[in-house]
Amino acid sequence: METIEITIIEGGGSGVPQTLSLSGNTLSISGGNSVSIPSTGGPSISSADDIAEGTNNKFLTQAERDAISNNSDKVGITPTQANAITTNSSKVGITSTQASNIVTNSNKVGYDDTLVDTYISSNQTKSNKVLLESVGGVIDWTGDEGDLYEIVLYEDTVLNNPSNPIDGSAFLIRVKQNPVGGFTITYGSDFSWINGGVEPSNTLDPDGKDYISVVVDGTKLDCTNGPNFL
Repeated sequence: METIEITIIEGGGSGVPQTLSLSGNTLSISGGNSVSIPSTGGPSISSADDIAEGTNNKFLTQAERDAISNNSDKVGITPTQANAITTNSSKVGITSTQASNIVTNSNKVGYDDTLVDTYISSNQTKSNKVLLESVGGVIDWTGDEGDLYEIVLYEDTVLNNPSNPIDGSAFLIRVKQNPVGGFTITYGSDFSWINGGVEPSNTLDPDGKDYISVVVDGTKLDCTNGPNFL
């Protein structure tokens, strides 16, 4: 309780000593009079302490205050986000996992690991050669594995339709005879050939090569034959 002694002077009269006592928000005047002091709308002492100390979880937790202290322009985020943002300052509000993805794959903001891996896999340059081998004179294949498929003939062979062709993709098929030669290859019904759709005969010479250029149009494979490379 705070006690303050004041002197009240009535108009034209002599001063009369009075005592004012302040307790909480009540002001008492000697003689039994009292009045309540209205709140100014500001924070209470306990609220100010909570803000300063982060106690009782009424405002900010200690971890949040630490995050704000260490990352002064990133108020209201978690420590994990603060750390992610510290490393990746232009990517506010993301998780550490997303931040890691962005560092490795800078044009893929906001993707999770699976989506990033899928994106990379489906958009990487396919410069690999895929060897297609016949089983019992038949080749089954997907058509989405590379940009050069190679077939070495050791028997008369049927190349079936691909099971998963990608519309708009283009690739080459290289058909080679073994050192003996003389083997034929025929193609599935989805292969569509230049020059009126007539399927070409392959080169029969030992070690001879034919190149088939393929562009996928829906489920059809539009093909041009380049025969007899030695």
